[in-house]
Amino acid sequence: MLETLDYQYADKSIEQHDFSKELLKHARLTRRKDLEIITRLSRARYFGLHHQDAEKAREYTSVGMPLESTRRVIGPFPATDVSPFHHPFPPEKND
Repeated sequence: MLETLDYQYADKSIEQHDFSKELLKHARLTRRKDLEIITRLSRARYFGLHHQDAEKAREYTSVGMPLESTRRVIGPFPATDVSPFHHPFPPEKND
């Protein structure tokens, strides 16, 4: 889907293009939250690629997601002789 949207937006700005607006309209009419989220994330991707940070932030916050730059990943944690499913690692311990 993202490649399709990239192709659709290649010749004009996202605001001039009806495709994402129609997807959002359809998502509202059919109460498809999943369609709204994927459309908003694709719009955020477009805005990010075109250095429009305020618009990108607006799309992320509209679906309740943090900006990509604020996500954190923890791990990996060593588990050479212990199953990771049965062993609590530092973030899971209440020390």
